[in-house]
Amino acid sequence: MNCPRRWRSGGTLQLWSLVVVLAANLFTCNADYTLKTKKQILFNVSTILNPAFARLEGTGSNNSDYSGLIPEILKALKVKQPRIDYHIVKATDNEIGRRKQGVGWTGLMGDVLSSPHKVIGAGPIVNIDAYNDDFDPSEPWATAYLTLVVKSTNVTTLRHALDGGMTVVAVTNSAELDALRRTAATDADLRRLHEKINNTRRFVHSLEVGLEAVRTEANTGVLANSEEARYHISRRFCGLRPVNTTHRIGEFVFVFARNDSTIGVFNDALKAMAADGSLDRIRDRELGAPGSCNNGGAVRLENVLLAFLLVAFPTFWSAQILI
Repeated sequence: MNCPRRWRSGGTLQLWSLVVVLAANLFTCNADYTLKTKKQILFNVSTILNPAFARLEGTGSNNSDYSGLIPEILKALKVKQPRIDYHIVKATDNEIGRRKQGVGWTGLMGDVLSSPHKVIGAGPIVNIDAYNDDFDPSEPWATAYLTLVVKSTNVTTLRHALDGGMTVVAVTNSAELDALRRTAATDADLRRLHEKINNTRRFVHSLEVGLEAVRTEANTGVLANSEEARYHISRRFCGLRPVNTTHRIGEFVFVFARNDSTIGVFNDALKAMAADGSLDRIRDRELGAPGSCNNGGAVRLENVLLAFLLVAFPTFWSAQILI
């Protein structure tokens, strides 16, 4: 191994100086050599496209085509641990997946297990207990709580919503609905909520559709997780508010194939980001700080029409008076 010498032999050197310089050069050389011989780990990241977590703004061939919480966490992980490299791809069928009748999984989970390349899963993955036979979760990057999003400022607890006869909308096959089914027996209010959803059977295909119903219909709420609700309330649905509960759905995690030897490097970087606060800063930036509301400068049609009328109406009557 050739290591460039960082000192010159010419001139008069004291013996102790020579020893110190030699030791420093040896340490630097070995450190450089160690860094260069440690291989980079390329993670192919199968991710769910979801406004709160990952958005596609191009063809999807480059990491720069993706934006949102998951891409920002991955970008920061690479900075924190230079051995980590990644390539984002859209999950098969854009769903987390379920166990097949025979062997294997569909969706994102199938991507993690079936590819010959190293693939990990990312997205709103919370009910990891259901996958433990085949997968290992990373260190958690956030905790998800069951949330009811409402419009009324008078509704402050889940019990208030239930006592007031609120219609509760739920997203079909969502992790929140699954968590409610599994935990309903543990709490009286959750049991009432589960029964109400089963009785009214008001299901929608996405959280955005449910939030639109809350905004336009009286005495209506939608079941959501705390992180996704936070994103939408701080952006497009600023007039709505969360009724947070203490009922934990689970931890948001990345998913690895069982016994993947590289999970340690990934976890160390995640833990370092949690410790220095960078994970929380990314969440605040991408999801919106709790209580904030920033619609990104979007201009609503009704506001444009109102502005037009405020200008045009006085101008019209002024013209009539002059005539």
